[in-house]
Formats: sequence, structure tokens, C-alpha cells
Amino acid sequence: MVGAVHRTVIVSTFDDNNPVETEPDILAPLERAYGAASQSAAKKYKFSRQFRGPLPSDMVHEGYSNHAVVSASNSPLGRCVMYVERMPGPSRPQEILDAASRTVDLASRALQAYFDSRPELHDRPEARRKIREFLQTELPADARNTTLLFQSMFRITERMEESKVEEHPDFMAEGLRLTLFLVERGYIQPGDVAVALPDIWNVALRGLLRKLQRAAGDASNGPVSSLMSKLEDPEAMAQAFNDGLSRIGVTREEFDKSLEGVVRVLADPTSVEVTWECDMPVQTNGEWDPQGKSLSWKSRGVAQPLWPAMLFAVWAEPESQFQMGHFGRIVLRDKLHEYNAWYAALSPPDREVWDRFMESLRPGADLQARLEGFQFPGTLSTTAPSTQPASQNAVEGARLLLEGLGGRS
Repeated sequence: MVGAVHRTVIVSTFDDNNPVETEPDILAPLERAYGAASQSAAKKYKFSRQFRGPLPSDMVHEGYSNHAVVSASNSPLGRCVMYVERMPGPSRPQEILDAASRTVDLASRALQAYFDSRPELHDRPEARRKIREFLQTELPADARNTTLLFQSMFRITERMEESKVEEHPDFMAEGLRLTLFLVERGYIQPGDVAVALPDIWNVALRGLLRKLQRAAGDASNGPVSSLMSKLEDPEAMAQAFNDGLSRIGVTREEFDKSLEGVVRVLADPTSVEVTWECDMPVQTNGEWDPQGKSLSWKSRGVAQPLWPAMLFAVWAEPESQFQMGHFGRIVLRDKLHEYNAWYAALSPPDREVWDRFMESLRPGADLQARLEGFQFPGTLSTTAPSTQPASQNAVEGARLLLEGLGGRS
């Protein structure tokens, strides 16, 4: 399987659930890797080709590429093939945190500049100092956490039908996780939880203004309170924010570009379907079609929030003659990849000892007892395999074989 794989990629883009043309910059790397696509009436582009050797980075999105690897593991008991692919998107946690920090820093500085310029606060230096302190410390920390929680809320939509996302209980649960965080931080009142989620940002904005008023120590009818009341109007707040951006020398376009680095994938309209023509895997997060003998993954977006989508599958090819000759039947298939990984980690001397031991095994009444009693030279303990460190003895290999003999291959 590693020598030659047949891969199909289907790309489509939607606007309000209506198919539209996919951007050329998304199709270009696929065309370079596969040649011309076949196109359906639904504006789906299908690319298909057999590859020998490394798989290409055939998808590019917002400067990020996918990364696909096919790897094999071998032992006398058989061969396993693993496929793993990361879709385009940030692959380093610090990238996400840095993008959020840059955007939050711009927003904080803009708000500071706006409030510093307000005539209502010119004769209130202590109020300005407290507002500035809040905007420099508490708000940035809360905004970064809110960004990550917001992205996490959308991360679970990867395999949901777009029309049913907002109705899905897991999506709602993650939205309420974000809501409760904002309650704990004082941006949403506990009594508003039942109505906050559909309008969460405007509700949180009003909470932010209340926190700024409290930070300034202003009475309910004071000048700060009057200013904050005006800013409860979303358009007035937007104008105030743009005014603050201009005062720190940043255009709204520059801020929006920074913001895209954090949330751009949340509204990614391009979906991808990756399909393999293959035998049934023993482990995968894809969807197996037994009639078509194909394995496919569907992603609502080329890139996904927080983490790009991960695709994987494992196939097992047991060495039937060896397993039948030494165990009387196939004992390892579904967990053959675990055995092969353990086998590969053995030191050369231990592997030689283990191979000789395996060659000596034959089907019979004493097979289980021999596996339970095996020890590498120098092993002091004679306890059961489940208590032995795998790096020093046969615990993992023996455990997997004993499970297989018990009917769990």
C-alpha cells in the first residue's frame, strides 16, 4: 500500500448553502499535483490520481498547506500501514496565541486612546488611570481566553451539516461554556444566561461597559456612566473604536486583517472530501463504504478553527502463515499496529531473544502459560506481564498476544 496509493480530493465552495465557484488559488496546487479536475454541475471539482512514494501537499489555504504521510511498520506477525494527514491551518499552538495577543493588544490600545481623549474624563485623572489599568491587564487576559473558547466552540462543527450546526447539542454546550466564562468574569449577568447566547457579543459589550464604569469608580448618574450608556449602541461603539484605532495610527483595515488571523477559518466556505480506494481499515476517523470499498473524510472547511482537521487510518496485513503456524489462528489484526510499534522499539539483543522465543511457540495447551512466563535475560521479576515495564521485558507484546488468544485480536 505504501508503494502506490489512489487518492481522490473533491473541493466545493458554498455561499449561504448555494454552490459557487471555488477560488483559483485553492484549485491551483491541486491542479499541479493531479492535473485537470472533472467538474460537476454542482460546482464540485474532483481530482484523482495514483501516487507512488510521498503524498503531495496538494491543498493550500491562507498560506497554510496540508501535510500527508503514509508509513509502514513490520514484524514477523505482519505489516501495518498508517495514513495521517493534517489539513491546512495553524500547526503550532503559539501561532494561535500570538495572533490572538496581537489583535487583543491593538484593541486594548485603541480603547485606551479613545477614553484618554474623551472630554468627560479630562478632569478625572484617577478614573482614566483605573480605566487604563483595566484595559491593560484584565481585559486582554479575558479577551485571549474568550478567543480560544470561541474557536473551541466552532472546532466541533468540523463534521456537522452546516444547516444543523446551531441546533446541535454539542455546539450549544460549547457556546454555554463560553457564556459561563463571561458570567464568571462579570461580562454577563447570571440572570441573562438564558437569553445571552444568540446575542452574546452585544450582551458582553454592555457588560464590558459596566465593568469600565465600575473600574472608574463612577456613580450611576456620573459622567463616565453617561459616556458608557452612549456606547451601548453598537454603531456608536464601532465609531468610538475606529476613532481609537486612528489615534494609535492603525486603520480599521489593518485591524480587521489582524483579526482574520484569529477567526478567519470560522467562516471558511470551502469544503473538502478526501477519499481512498482501499481495503477496510482496522482503525480510522473516516467513513468506510463497504460497497464502494472506499474510505472518505468530509471537512466543512479546508481549514478548521483552533486546530486544522486531522485525518488518519490504519490498515493491517497479518502474516497468516506465521500466525497460523505458531498460534493456530490469526491472533493479531486490529492491534497489530500496536504490536509492531512495540516490536520496533526493542533493542537488537532483546529482539533476537524474542524472535527465537516466538519461533519456538506452537499451538497447544501450554501456549498461554509460555507467554505469561517469558522473561528477557536479566529480568528479575517473575510477576505477571501486566506489571512489567515494556522497555525491560515482554509485557506489551505478551499482553497483546494473550488478548488475541482470548479472542480480541
